[in-house]
Amino acid sequence: MIHENTTAHTLGFVRVWVYGLWFIIIAIDPYYQLAEFPISVLDPVGMFKLVPGSAWSSVINQPSLIIHKALTLALVGAAMLGLRPYRAFALGAAFLLVSHQTLIRFMGFFGHSELFLLYCAVVLAVFPAADGFAWGRWRRQPDSPKPIYAAAMLLMATLGAMAYVNISAFRLAFATPEVFIKPSMGVWFARHVRFSVYWGYDVGLWLLNHWQAMVVIHIGYFVTTLFEFMSPLCLFSRRFRYVWFVVMVPFHFSTGLLMNIFFWHNLLLLPVLFVDIGSFFVVKPATGGKRPVIYFDGVCGLCNYFVDWVMARDTTRIFRYATLQGTAAAEAGVADASPDAAGWTIVLTDEDGTWRRSDAVLRIISRLGWLYGFAEVLRFVPRVIRDSVYRVVARLRYRVFGKREACRLPTPDERDLFLD
Repeated sequence: MIHENTTAHTLGFVRVWVYGLWFIIIAIDPYYQLAEFPISVLDPVGMFKLVPGSAWSSVINQPSLIIHKALTLALVGAAMLGLRPYRAFALGAAFLLVSHQTLIRFMGFFGHSELFLLYCAVVLAVFPAADGFAWGRWRRQPDSPKPIYAAAMLLMATLGAMAYVNISAFRLAFATPEVFIKPSMGVWFARHVRFSVYWGYDVGLWLLNHWQAMVVIHIGYFVTTLFEFMSPLCLFSRRFRYVWFVVMVPFHFSTGLLMNIFFWHNLLLLPVLFVDIGSFFVVKPATGGKRPVIYFDGVCGLCNYFVDWVMARDTTRIFRYATLQGTAAAEAGVADASPDAAGWTIVLTDEDGTWRRSDAVLRIISRLGWLYGFAEVLRFVPRVIRDSVYRVVARLRYRVFGKREACRLPTPDERDLFLD
């Protein structure tokens, strides 16, 4: 089952992701312009139909909508950061987001692109999504998977899978087989993509005039519909998820190109809800019986800050530490006697060998789990570029972060983590 490795920090990361997307959406949406429409053209939906028509003039006006937007941004921002009392902030944000989605539908906007993201915001408001990865509580103690966190992730992933099932089931029940064999899709392209010109071609008209391309699109549309209908299998089968991503990600981009319908919200939710991101938040264990050792400049303020940062996140205590000025570094043959500040380097020894400078830093971060993906991406940057940046920081580290009179002395709680 997917998300079995979910911890408080995994769910917290998803909280930041979801509310961060909502913050961007609300910030760029000028929905206060609804006030320019006459009240008579409003068409309330849902429970808002119960509100008397005379009351809308006090709601649908520019000052009220601007206040609504400012308050929504404030509560969504507080929920994103996990500020306390989180439940109050998150529930308030969820209510305002629901009202935002309802208000924009008063004018005939019936798109469903943001509904999946809205469901996620409501789920995160109900579950303890601020237990980790929150302001002031980034990682203070060892973290372990708990059913309540996995339940929240599974619920959001299930809602997303069922959204695909619903639309594909409707298509199979009411539009089959005409939508897959008749030329109506080509007519849609010609109408809705007629203003989109790529590489010198009007894409919609070009497709309409090339039956071979339309055959490929019809087949692809049918295959995609089947994969949409089978989306719940993503929750159980890793192999199916791989194939599903290969089909669905290009499908989302193709609808944006060919139909002017781009569900970018869904596309950005897939990597966090249909991938076992909990594995990225689990500290990578030592193998082969050899504990990784971090050798650092014991008198450098920056190096000591880095060591403190690593120890706070190394929940399983896989790392050991030693100063480059100590006997352990000399015995390991990693001591650096260079008088130049830029010559000093962080060194990591692990089961795969000895690593210096940027290689060492990125491998250390990658083993901590919660920044695993980011560190792995940076390792694709050529080493000559990474080490050049490292040397600049090394040259300035004493001047910016200070230099201690003596090497760092471990506290009693840290004593067993240091080799000298």
